[in-house]
Order: sequence, then C-alpha cells, then structure tokens
Amino acid sequence: MIESISSYFYIYTDRILELGAQYGVDPMVFDFYYIGLAPVVWISAAIAIKNLRKGKPAIIPVSLTIITFLSPYLYVVYAGKNIPMWVYGLIVVLASFGIYRLWAKFTSKEAEVVSG
Repeated sequence: MIESISSYFYIYTDRILELGAQYGVDPMVFDFYYIGLAPVVWISAAIAIKNLRKGKPAIIPVSLTIITFLSPYLYVVYAGKNIPMWVYGLIVVLASFGIYRLWAKFTSKEAEVVSG
C-alpha cells in the first residue's frame, strides 16, 4: 500500500515538473509565491483590519495584501509560455474571488467597528 502511494506521488511530481518545463513556469518558484508568501498575506491583512478598526489609514497593508495574494498568478502570467487560454480564465476567476473575499473581510471588520 505504501509503495503504491509513493509511486503515485512520484508520478504526480514528475508530471508537475514536465508541465512546468513545457510552459516555462518553475513549480518551485510558484510554490514559494503561493505558500511562502501566505504568512505575509495574513499578517498584512491583520494589520489592515487593525488599522481599519482604529480609524487609521490602511492603504499600505491593503496594497501589500493584494500584491502578495496576486504574486503567484502574476508569476504564471509573466513567466508562462504557450499557456492554454483556459488557464488565464482560471487565474482571472481565482484572483477575482480572492480579492472579493479580501474586500469582504476588510469591509465587514470596518462595518463591525462603525456600527458597534
């Protein structure tokens, strides 16, 4: 059982590396942007919410949150070569949904403070 799971892992890893080479996107760089910058997204979002609660300007932490959230997708758009159009559509959908969720989080915390 363990051998079959590990073989599936290696098959999956090999396929990801093949696709990365085919389309010019390094999976390790994408993983760094996607996973490595996640703490920056959450910390800057927390600082933005804290500033909004206190009535302070939050443009810098909000901007940092959006830029670090979009960085893996921007990397794919910038570095990718001959990427299928549906991937660009998926990037637009994911980025739009993520920004919508961030906006909802920022505005709900701000509304909570104003009404409370």
